[in-house]
Amino acid sequence: MELLIGINVAPSTRSKKRINVVKYFLRLLKENQLFELLDCDIVEEGNKEQIKEVVKLAERCLRLKGDERPTVEELKNELEGIRKTKLDAFIG
Repeated sequence: MELLIGINVAPSTRSKKRINVVKYFLRLLKENQLFELLDCDIVEEGNKEQIKEVVKLAERCLRLKGDERPTVEELKNELEGIRKTKLDAFIG
């Protein structure tokens, strides 16, 4: 989430600021307005479908229940899949 929106919220600052950023991120995602919050460089560099996939993955990482969040291995595999899609589109 932090990479997508360009806001660095360090673990030592887990306060209302972090909670508000997470709530804001999730609210905009739910309202289908997340592109308003995303870092401009991210929006310009990736295609919208890839960005949407990464955003969905970020949303899963923010789930409260640990068993609903992806494992590191699942994150790796999904990000590699998204990257491969971009490479395939570039080559094709």
